[in-house]
Amino acid sequence: MSNLRSILRQGHFITLVLLSWAAVEAQRGCPLKCSCPSSPSSCSPGISSVLDSCGCCRVCARQFNQDCSPAEPCDHIKGLRCHLKSGGDPNRGLCRGKKCQRTTRSPKSVQIVFAGCFTARRYRPRSCGSCSDGRFCVPSVTRTIPLHFQCPEPERDDFTRNVMWIQRCSCSQRNSRQGLSSQAEFFNLPNDIHTYTH
Repeated sequence: MSNLRSILRQGHFITLVLLSWAAVEAQRGCPLKCSCPSSPSSCSPGISSVLDSCGCCRVCARQFNQDCSPAEPCDHIKGLRCHLKSGGDPNRGLCRGKKCQRTTRSPKSVQIVFAGCFTARRYRPRSCGSCSDGRFCVPSVTRTIPLHFQCPEPERDDFTRNVMWIQRCSCSQRNSRQGLSSQAEFFNLPNDIHTYTH
């Protein structure tokens, strides 16, 4: 009989824990059951695809100075965080970052793509973050390195191309390309005007 009482108490305890968890999730604005689009949204180049704060759906990350919320998170890969507005809606804010996020590296090695050909080895390229005052974070120290490319088509020759390699970034008034997404397996070189077919 005492075993039955302890099992019933444990059952009540588990029910209480589950109800408490559901109340916390509802208070956070998260649904009890995730409901996501059947196909995840396609993000623009340089915009990361991230999970919303409920951990339910993949969404395109919000960028510097854009509105943010639990359903519309900031691009944490670029060092942006959702700063909630004081006095307004406590669940809405603006994406802000450090003055200029230190130069970051791709978290995993990637192959660089140019004219439909891939680098012979993998690299961890650096990219620039964002500036909190609205200026662009651009490369300030670079160097030129040769990359060897191998082409999948047998009729095309392998080649070497000199490319700019970012070493450090700073805030500037001029425009810059967006940083790398940490999910990318390949990185296309900018200004690649070559066309190719597979």
